Amino acid sequence: MTFLIWGSADNHKIHNVAQNQVTMSKQAGGPGFITIRQANLTFMTKLGWRLVTEKDSLWAQLMQPKYCARRCDTDMFVPKKDASNGWRGITESSTYIKQGIRVEVGNGRNTLFWHHNWVIDKPLIQMASGPIPTALENQPVEYFWDENQGWR
Repeated sequence: MTFLIWGSADNHKIHNVAQNQVTMSKQAGGPGFITIRQANLTFMTKLGWRLVTEKDSLWAQLMQPKYCARRCDTDMFVPKKDASNGWRGITESSTYIKQGIRVEVGNGRNTLFWHHNWVIDKPLIQMASGPIPTALENQPVEYFWDENQGWR
C-alpha cells in the first residue's frame, strides 16, 4: 500500500510513499503516523476500559445486559456469534485491557484465586510450580481464607 504525501511549500508535487515508511516510528527516523488499524484498536481498548471502570454510565448500562450476562469484569471479554462490530473490537483489544486491570477482592466470592489478576500483573496459575488440583483450580479467594485462621 502506498500513501500520497505532499511536497514542500516550494515543491507542490505528490509523492508515493510506502506504508512502512510512513508508519515508521520517530525513533527510527520516520514521521510516526499510526495505521487506521492501530487507531481503531486504541479506541476499542478505551471503550472496553470504560465498560469495566464506568459501570454506571449509560453506555455501560446498555452493553452489560447483552454482553455481560453475569459478570462485568475480566471474564466478560468473550467473543459472541451475534455480537456487534463494537463488541468484536472490544474483545479483540481485551488483552490490552486485561493488562491494566486488577481485580478487587472484596469479600472474595467473585475473585478466582488462580485465574484473576488480584495479586500481581498475571494470574497465579501462571506462577504455580506444579499442577493445580482440579478441585481447587476454579475456587474463589474466599475458599482459601478463613477469617479466624487466615490463609488455609
